[in-house]
Amino acid sequence: LDAGSFRPMFVIFSTLREHIASKEQADVRALAKMALQIFFEPAFVMQMVAQLAEAGDDASSDLLDMLRETGQQAIPELLDLYANNQSSEGGRRLFELLCSFGSPVVDIALARLYNRSFSYVRNLLRFIKAAGDASVLPHVRPLLKHSDRDLRHEALEVLLSFKDQGAVAFLRQQLRSQNAVEITQAVRL
Repeated sequence: LDAGSFRPMFVIFSTLREHIASKEQADVRALAKMALQIFFEPAFVMQMVAQLAEAGDDASSDLLDMLRETGQQAIPELLDLYANNQSSEGGRRLFELLCSFGSPVVDIALARLYNRSFSYVRNLLRFIKAAGDASVLPHVRPLLKHSDRDLRHEALEVLLSFKDQGAVAFLRQQLRSQNAVEITQAVRL
């Protein structure tokens, strides 16, 4: 793992899984299962997360495949890695990896929407917009009262994407604002 040899590692992982599923000898299946456990050990998974953090969008597809198979236990760390990304777009490959885990990631993102930095919450809202569904509305709605205008705009964008009626009323209110920036943001939506 330290050497970045992800392809051989993924081949070993896949072979062990195949042995567990297809070998007739119980002892071979048991040994394969025992050997496979190393890939699920928290320290090993966290080391893969660290490798992904270092590589960013240049991460090998084998590393991403390994994390997709074993990394569900590292969802909070992967989500932090994504949300702490200071670029406006975040890591595309990391975003795709998180989406592959499904609704558990959205649930964790919703729990982290408050008391965080603007860029962190912005990235979470962008993730929620892409990977969530209408069930996120009650969690996002309170952000319409956030003190940061740009964060309110991001929250409004999420709410409108899920056709929240309360968001339409808020959008109308923004269109009547005395603040030119708020009006411009509302018009862009």
